[in-house]
Amino acid sequence: FLLMARFGRRLQEAGNGLAYPTLNKEVAQVKLKGVYNIRLVLKGVQEIVKNDFSFQKEDRIYILTGPNRGGKTMLTQAVGIAAFFASQGLYVPGDSYEGFLFDNILTHFPADENLSLDMGRLGEEALRIQKIAQKATSRTLVLLNETYSSTSEVDGLYMAKDLLHVLK
Repeated sequence: FLLMARFGRRLQEAGNGLAYPTLNKEVAQVKLKGVYNIRLVLKGVQEIVKNDFSFQKEDRIYILTGPNRGGKTMLTQAVGIAAFFASQGLYVPGDSYEGFLFDNILTHFPADENLSLDMGRLGEEALRIQKIAQKATSRTLVLLNETYSSTSEVDGLYMAKDLLHVLK
């Protein structure tokens, strides 16, 4: 906790907000205001775009699209980091965090090519996604980034639709 307190002070000295989370174990919703990715602070980025993000029981699946280098990965990571910090009783990088206490946070980000020598990148990715789908519950935060990007758009879309059906 002392290490995190020092880190929090560093974030605040760089002009970034921290908020103590308000957690709820029953209502499946999250409201983040002014959330930002701490990796950008660590890299020394001066002007960090902060975002608001929320979901409720009725709309818990989001698909974030946009141009390359548009911030999709940074926002996805920021949401995951905020949820993890909140679950540990730590201050959250942002202006406020009201939300659900997740039973687990499962992520999929592109893997190092060296890990996929035996079955290829798509095979390795499919195996990782299968494990996520098996572990996920209605109380799990699942964050996927560039899933199935190693295959064609048509095949990736087909596989993504199937995955969304399973997660839903």
